[in-house]
Amino acid sequence: MILTLDPSLEKPLYAQIRDQIRERIVTGAVKIGDRLEPSRELAKRLGVHRTTVGNAYADLEAEGLIEGTVGRGTYVSKFALNLIRQPKRRASNDLFWDGFFAEEQRHDEDRDESDRDVQESTEQADPVARVGDPAGPVAVRDEHR
Repeated sequence: MILTLDPSLEKPLYAQIRDQIRERIVTGAVKIGDRLEPSRELAKRLGVHRTTVGNAYADLEAEGLIEGTVGRGTYVSKFALNLIRQPKRRASNDLFWDGFFAEEQRHDEDRDESDRDVQESTEQADPVARVGDPAGPVAVRDEHR
């Protein structure tokens, strides 16, 4: 497995290793049950400390993507199967539900737009109200009358 590290990035090296291995597992480039390179060998090949690779492996193991056993090696976990990207199939009844909820989505969009209009008009109408008084704009107006 080819991994590339860029020390000039703000992202830590262990995170770069972790993310690249995760991506290969999720895309299926590394299969369920495949053995990963031992951390010592990978660290030597990448020119990093063994702890760096160990941290990446520990994160992947915590996510359930890999399983490591002392003396046996580290393998891609069967639980990683849940994360592998596969083309999504739409159930035949999805079309029915899409049509059913389309009207509700339109109402939500209309409501969001009217909320924005009210907020904009309030901000333009009373600059004192925008100061952030916890009592709100009505209390500010009443207090100054």
